[in-house]
Amino acid sequence: MDTLVEIQAQRVLFMKMAEDAEGGHADPILSGEMDRLMKMMKSKHEMEQEGFTLTVTAKQNGQPGIADRLFGQMGDTSRLRELPAAADPDAFAERMGIIDVEAY
Repeated sequence: MDTLVEIQAQRVLFMKMAEDAEGGHADPILSGEMDRLMKMMKSKHEMEQEGFTLTVTAKQNGQPGIADRLFGQMGDTSRLRELPAAADPDAFAERMGIIDVEAY
């Protein structure tokens, strides 16, 4: 379809150039070709717009709902904002061999 639209657009542009060369008087054949180009572009646009859309809307009132049963904890975003628990600095230092905690 892209190729057909491009060919028709080239025809319209060539006819417009010829129309201008002949004095710029409106050519009814060019007008018809322009209408044909517009129809082709509209058809191409409509072909590209056809598709499949799926919309799911879920609502829950504070209790586990169907989404939780289907997807489990995937919908729980509260854990994304949690920071990991802080490590004990003494245990970390001892594990890394940096200092001997018992000496202090």
